[in-house]
Amino acid sequence: MQIDKLGAKIISDAGGNYVLQIPEDASNGKKAKNDGRMMASGWSVGVCTGSGIDMHILNNTIVWGATSSCASTTSLYPHYIDVTLRSTCSAGWPLCGIFSPEAGPVRSNNSQYSRVANAYEQTRCDTSQNYTFDQYIKVTVRGTQYGPFSVPAGGKTLPCNVTA
Repeated sequence: MQIDKLGAKIISDAGGNYVLQIPEDASNGKKAKNDGRMMASGWSVGVCTGSGIDMHILNNTIVWGATSSCASTTSLYPHYIDVTLRSTCSAGWPLCGIFSPEAGPVRSNNSQYSRVANAYEQTRCDTSQNYTFDQYIKVTVRGTQYGPFSVPAGGKTLPCNVTA
């Protein structure tokens, strides 16, 4: 579980699926009180679900992105998702495990409120080394941005296998 600066809880699994629980006070852009109150669960304004896509290599290109689905309450607020591909080395080097931006961010369409937001991208893989990648996600719902959080938890190692 990850908690952002507004107190939103992000619960994700190793497969990249996540649930975003929005605190009552955070929907107006304020830091939530630390009393654990969350908006009603289920398909309410206080819960979004989504996933980072299953990153994979296709013709030496990393396919990546994410989706978010939140309950619609009004058409006044935009709902969108920003995703950045990050990487770290996967060998036993001392700094492996520290992720840095690789590509992005890519943003879903920013229009009047839509229940679903999708952002996908492809990035050329130009190394013969294996790297561990994750997707760094920020979700904006009801005019407030939540996150960032990363999926899948711990990242995913991909073999680029580029030969000269």
